Amino acid sequence: MKWEYKTHTIDIRGFFSSGNVDVSETDRVLNHYGQHGWELISSFDTNHHDGASKLIVMIFKRPVG
Repeated sequence: MKWEYKTHTIDIRGFFSSGNVDVSETDRVLNHYGQHGWELISSFDTNHHDGASKLIVMIFKRPVG
């Protein structure tokens, strides 16, 4: 089977509020890609030089064809 991949990033500013994840935004992104046949296979954050999170990176895949 062949796969295609998509990477989606979310800037932490606006995504986090007082250190809490914006669950509605997370659900919106996951449901959007899920409705188009994408499966989340990995997610991680990137950091600023001081260790604070900068971006959430989500990687999705779906079968080609």
